[in-house]
Amino acid sequence: MSVNLLKYEVSLMSSNKMVKKIFVFLVTFYLLLLLTGNHSMAIYDPLAVANNRVGIHIFDPGEITGAAEMINASGGEWGYVTVPIRIDDRRWDKWQKFMDSAKEKKVIPILRLATVFEGDSWIKPVEDDILDFANFLSSLTWPTLNRYIIVFNEPNHAKEWGGEVSPEEYTEILRLTIDLFKSRSDKFFILPAGLDAAAPDSATTLSIKKFITRMAKKDSRIFFTLDGWTSHAYPNPAFSGLPTDKGPATIIGYRYEINYIKRWLGERKLPIFITETGWQHENISVDVAAKYLSSAFGEIWTGKEIVAITPFVFSAYDGPFTKFSFLEKGNETAKSQMMRNLKKVAGQPLIDQSETPKITSLQPEATPPTDQSEIKSLLDLLNSALRLFRLDLN
Repeated sequence: MSVNLLKYEVSLMSSNKMVKKIFVFLVTFYLLLLLTGNHSMAIYDPLAVANNRVGIHIFDPGEITGAAEMINASGGEWGYVTVPIRIDDRRWDKWQKFMDSAKEKKVIPILRLATVFEGDSWIKPVEDDILDFANFLSSLTWPTLNRYIIVFNEPNHAKEWGGEVSPEEYTEILRLTIDLFKSRSDKFFILPAGLDAAAPDSATTLSIKKFITRMAKKDSRIFFTLDGWTSHAYPNPAFSGLPTDKGPATIIGYRYEINYIKRWLGERKLPIFITETGWQHENISVDVAAKYLSSAFGEIWTGKEIVAITPFVFSAYDGPFTKFSFLEKGNETAKSQMMRNLKKVAGQPLIDQSETPKITSLQPEATPPTDQSEIKSLLDLLNSALRLFRLDLN
């Protein structure tokens, strides 16, 4: 609800004191939420507009050009890319260039927060890391009004959380991220970390159900305050299952996850973001992987609740992820060709019309300017509402 709309509603109020009291209380409550940042709804519903759900996971923002050519081919516009941003990689010029390129090439970015790898695991984030991320990412001009943020990665693995599994600690960090990012801008669309649905209960992993249950025990409203749900819907076992397989560790695993958290969501429905999925081509060929992926897009991932599907990964030149790569040492494969040929939709997301700020001295953790006029307008309206409320009590 905008400030102008609130003013209009106030002007239409009848002289009925009880109605006015209720309305003023609700307006006051809303404004307090708005001013303190304790609200969770993003700027708009991505499923309320034409949406190109086809996307790809990239490792580096410099890959956006090649990714855009693939995910927006065959009639598509405004496909999605998921990309990690590490705590040691907050360079304003680098990431603003990425945002500018995303707008030019009609790509919607989904940024996944990441720490740094030390020893044999990713270090745990601390409060200062979240604060720095919130300040830095709010200083950038994004291509769309919704600014999609994923809060870290698969914390039901010890190696992803400082060498131990702690749903309670992750819940605290998730809550802090929601509060800090929303206090900077309600344009931030906060998504939880995707969990490994195939992980067992062990010394170094926790099953998705136990992880979620312990999160809810720590904070029963944590899922309700999210803007969407993240799923790593891999075709297990061994990333080689059939697209028609059913179960929590398959490409429809997101259905099981959403069904499980319904007890804490009530009537609220969360849009789905499948930010990791895909077939590895060791046990099966690249051609078969491409065929399976085509079947998944055309016959399985068809639910209206799905916003984005960004298979892992666009390009991996070497290392353990080459078996997932859509490109082979920069060259096309059957998987990348399939993605190009996949029929797509011309998305129509709401565009952020803000101009990119001109910063002469680049500050890696620059804090964005506060919209003082908007805050003043909100405070004036709040004061007026409180005056009305006091008058009605007499």
